[in-house]
Amino acid sequence: MEQYQVDHLLLLVGSNPVPNAVAGKLLVKPGGTITLICSEDSLIVAQRLKSWLVRDGIKVREPNDSKVDPTDPTSIFTIVRKALDKTPDVSVGLNYTGGTKAMSVHAYRTVEQWGKEKNVQPKFSYLDARTLTMVFDPEDPQSGSNSQNVSVGNQVELKLSEIMELQGWQINWEKEYVQTPLFPRTAAALARLYAGGDKKTRHWLDWLKYLESSIKKPKGDGQQALSQEEINVLQLPWVTSTEGSQLRQVVDTLKSELGLVDYFAFSKLSRIMGAGEFVEWLKDKWLEHHVLDIVKNQPDLHDCVLSLRTDAVEFEVDVVGLKGYQLFVFSCTTSSSKSALKQKLFEATTRARQLGGDEACAALVCLYDDASKLQKEVRDIFGENNGSERIKVLGREHLANLSDEIAGWIKHQSNAQ
Repeated sequence: MEQYQVDHLLLLVGSNPVPNAVAGKLLVKPGGTITLICSEDSLIVAQRLKSWLVRDGIKVREPNDSKVDPTDPTSIFTIVRKALDKTPDVSVGLNYTGGTKAMSVHAYRTVEQWGKEKNVQPKFSYLDARTLTMVFDPEDPQSGSNSQNVSVGNQVELKLSEIMELQGWQINWEKEYVQTPLFPRTAAALARLYAGGDKKTRHWLDWLKYLESSIKKPKGDGQQALSQEEINVLQLPWVTSTEGSQLRQVVDTLKSELGLVDYFAFSKLSRIMGAGEFVEWLKDKWLEHHVLDIVKNQPDLHDCVLSLRTDAVEFEVDVVGLKGYQLFVFSCTTSSSKSALKQKLFEATTRARQLGGDEACAALVCLYDDASKLQKEVRDIFGENNGSERIKVLGREHLANLSDEIAGWIKHQSNAQ
């Protein structure tokens, strides 16, 4: 990126600071300066961005001094021109990824005019969320020269904590997110079992109902949970029918990971989770842990966590991972309700973009029998020009080979679309 770096970079700040963070890291020469052009609405974003960039050793001017009225061309011209005149004898660049359309147009015109007056050639750029490239405008478009596109997807590696900091959010530590999957081999065996359809899972689901009922006792017209002491002495038979290799693999793997043989005993779990939690894990949470195990083993991903929650806003996602600065969000469910699946995917897509910007990707991992149809319906709602290619549905047909399916999707999303 050295040939594109400048001494003084003007960054237009929008609602999401991630693209600005990437541009700020890449486009300033060592010892250079950044001016953050912002509005009143984006001032708090600019201030967080400044703190993050300064900690990385970059000089950043006070954003409050470069605040504009985003609807007033005169305000934009005056502030941009003032910033340029402070350092008249250095190389200058404008990155217009963020900000409003009016800010982009009038800032561009101001910098271009200033360059002609000073007989210098500013560098104009924007970060293309679709292709993960920094696009540099041609110096003389009338000559027919083309833009220069530089792939930057792997040039800046942001940590999840840094993205949260840039967004001004705090992790909810009351329920700390998980970085290590539970019983990963059992989860993988369950994925292979559920890939076979309802007939393959019939006996397994019956046993789960038996397991769930065993930790409750009648009370009046309803039920109440057994005490921990009562639960710890339970010795329950395993699923009575093990017809089919996939079901045998689930039982054998679960026995191995729990250290059990003849009987199932909740006492083996007392240091890990409660009996009710474990039943829920066997019913549907296993899918989240299976996806986390797969994601953590992708060579290019980092900061992979389960159940990310924040305090600042109502925000929760099942599994997340980062590749460079690109966020991957996975929503996992064993529900078969089409409306519920759509809602999960809409929420995952919204949360992904809210946290990671337009570059972020969202996938739904589920047991739906027609994943491609569901994917098309949701993509059609978002539209081709609104990042629909970043949305993926992985259904029952993908479970048996889920690791390869996820790896292929990540690779595709990280390449130019």
